[in-house]
Amino acid sequence: MRHQGSIARRLDVSAFRRDVDTFAGRIHRFHAVVRTAVVVNYQTPELLEVAVRSFRHYYPDVPLLIVDNGSRDHSRQLIEQLLAEGKGNTQALWLPENIYHGPAMHRAMETATTPYVYFFDSDTETRRGGFLEPMIAALEADPMAYGAGRVVEV
Repeated sequence: MRHQGSIARRLDVSAFRRDVDTFAGRIHRFHAVVRTAVVVNYQTPELLEVAVRSFRHYYPDVPLLIVDNGSRDHSRQLIEQLLAEGKGNTQALWLPENIYHGPAMHRAMETATTPYVYFFDSDTETRRGGFLEPMIAALEADPMAYGAGRVVEV
């Protein structure tokens, strides 16, 4: 089995619902900045490049946070290049040492300012768009839901 990606709700749900209600009628919810994409990297620049470029192909306007987990290879140079190409909606979080994947994801959740955070791994390739929208819709439909996604067997 292979994990395709997941999206998680940040903890301040009531503030998000108030914000969404404020914008209702003026702008469609998905087009408001309600989600951030996050990818964690540790010494896999070649994989990271494919992951980021393929995601950006389908979601060029989604804010992206690249978390570098203390890499000691040439990851920094690639991430800086991706930041320059990101036209202002790509950021990096530089961790001084490898704190492992789960804690790095936690740091990303603390850094993100949007109500929803979509995580994808550095060894993934996005082959089509249109998957973030139903995930967000599923989370908004059930106030008790804190995550949405699916497992794909390859």
